[in-house]
Amino acid sequence: MRIINGQYKGRVIKTIKDKSVRPTTNKTREAIFNIIEHNNLIPSGEYSKINYLEIYAGSAIMAFEFLSRGVKVATLIDQNPKLKKTFQSNAVILQKEEVNFIASDINKLYNNPRKYNFCFIDPPYSLKLEAATLNKLANENWLDDNAIIILETDKRNNFDLNQKYEVLLNKIYGRTRLIFLRYLG
Repeated sequence: MRIINGQYKGRVIKTIKDKSVRPTTNKTREAIFNIIEHNNLIPSGEYSKINYLEIYAGSAIMAFEFLSRGVKVATLIDQNPKLKKTFQSNAVILQKEEVNFIASDINKLYNNPRKYNFCFIDPPYSLKLEAATLNKLANENWLDDNAIIILETDKRNNFDLNQKYEVLLNKIYGRTRLIFLRYLG
């Protein structure tokens, strides 16, 4: 996979060969950043102020796209411990020291001392973990007030949204649904 924009545009990101890892496609990544830009979800030049969290990181291509655009700190959560070495290798190639990896199921994590103002969530489509993950983040104080959350899911997955979130945008690209949310705190 290649990074599509930013300082590291064109750089190859390694990933493990595992059928459970489903990287966000180039088309979807382009759509996400177009939506961020056109809706001013991250004002121009302010990527460096983002404290980024990615849950169900898989390939972590989204984290590396954000790092390429200037994000300084990224935390990646995935229960597959094999991913840590690959994430660290990619971070070294990009000379990014502030890439933290937590090998855990999100449901086994509790109050986090660091709060995040931008979060990307991409659970395995078939497991329907959207509501549980959003509830976990809200109930365990992982997010800053007004944090932006992007949820990538199957367009057929429906779930009840916690009242602590506001839907900003809901877009469908083929089989993929992107839901942009704001955490109301």
